[in-house]
Amino acid sequence: MERLEIDLREEDRQKIASFLTKLLASTYALYLKTQNYHWNVKGMDFFSLHVMFEKQYEEFAETIDEMAERIRALGHTIEGSLEAFAKISIIKGEEQLPNAKEMLARLLKDHEENKAYLLFLRSSLFQKAQRFLLCL
Repeated sequence: MERLEIDLREEDRQKIASFLTKLLASTYALYLKTQNYHWNVKGMDFFSLHVMFEKQYEEFAETIDEMAERIRALGHTIEGSLEAFAKISIIKGEEQLPNAKEMLARLLKDHEENKAYLLFLRSSLFQKAQRFLLCL
């Protein structure tokens, strides 16, 4: 993807790309966790959870691609390795597989953390946009 020509300084492009890359890494970690739960869920609610997890990770795949394309449109590349993402993700991996009820609790917690970071990101970008508009 070619760099999108918009009126942003390189320094601002870099900051925005860094924020978005952290969000991308965190969303990717949530995608992997959800897919892992899809593969490994057990119990009486197996079928409904299995289907729900599948729908979620499929939606994540589209979102992840869109985020990556926006970072590329800013003119920045993405270090998309698991190691690079693990270093910056707010969503952490886990050592042991939880039971179905705990899977739901952990995904809810992770979604809330990702949402909080997204709201922080939106607020930060909104403040930058306001400052930019005041300079016009």
